[in-house]
This record gives sequence, structure tokens and C-alpha cells, in this order.
Amino acid sequence: MKWTMEHDKICCQIYLDKFIKSATYSDNIKNECILLAKAKGLPQSQGSIRMKFSNIKAICDEVGLEHNSPFKSLENYSQQNKEAFDNVFKTYL
Repeated sequence: MKWTMEHDKICCQIYLDKFIKSATYSDNIKNECILLAKAKGLPQSQGSIRMKFSNIKAICDEVGLEHNSPFKSLENYSQQNKEAFDNVFKTYL
């Protein structure tokens, strides 16, 4: 399933809510994030969503944003993913 800009924005919003705004999280946070994304209507597989969160972690690392994510960083993110992150992040400023 192809990722749309809206799908990327949903994942960026979840990531920022869970790992920027929140100082603590449960041991099962990765699965909670994936299930939340699925509940918000993402048709992608759980593995694909997990990779998307890993891409978002790489973006946060790249821009020097302090966060507390347990996801492994995957640096090969799409330009669309970076644009979605930039758009969502603007609401946090």
C-alpha cells in the first residue's frame, strides 16, 4: 500500500505526541503506536508502520530534536515523510 501525505502526517503526529510531549511511556509503546496508527485508518501493514516510525526517529535525530523513542533509526526516509514531519512539527512550535 502506497504511503500518502496524510498517512505520513498521522504517524508524525503520533510520534511527536508519544516521544516529544510525553516524558514516560509503557514497555509496549511500539505496539501501542502501531495499533493507534491502524485505529486512525492506516491500511499499511504493522511492519510498514513500524518502519515509518523508525524513519521519523531518523528525522528527529537529523534535526537535533530531543526525543525518547525506543524505535531503531532508519535513515532512508522519503522526501514526502520529511515534508509531513515539517508540517506537523510546525504545530509544536
